[in-house]
Amino acid sequence: MDAVQKRERHQQSRLAKERSLKASARKKENARKFQLGGMVVKVGLHRLSDDQILGALLDQKRRLEVEEDEILVMWEELCQSTLLAPERIPVTIKFSDKPPEEITKTIKAHGLRWNRITKQWEGMILDDLLLELSTLVGADNLTVVSHD
Repeated sequence: MDAVQKRERHQQSRLAKERSLKASARKKENARKFQLGGMVVKVGLHRLSDDQILGALLDQKRRLEVEEDEILVMWEELCQSTLLAPERIPVTIKFSDKPPEEITKTIKAHGLRWNRITKQWEGMILDDLLLELSTLVGADNLTVVSHD
């Protein structure tokens, strides 16, 4: 093998290694983008338009440029409190007839609100209250809503 062939082989090996490193970096970048998109969905911002999401992000970026330290601490605390908060489940309750006042008071106490348009109770309840509420209003009247 002469010197030219060695040099070409070395150069090809170096180029292959560079391509591999670039591909690895691209995979990491794509994984991060996918993770960020997942966070947008997790907090419910995916229901907004692209312009609204971008506007919200630009607004936060502008605020961050002015008061970076305070905002970063606030965001970290908000994240931790959200992660530690008990899971809430979206539910709707619909009755064929008007329920007794006692049931209405209990539904309100659980934080559900009356929707005049759809004529049903809607809201988010703690996971451990689902069985209690289902027993109170009747399983046929309670629907767990999926927002996926």
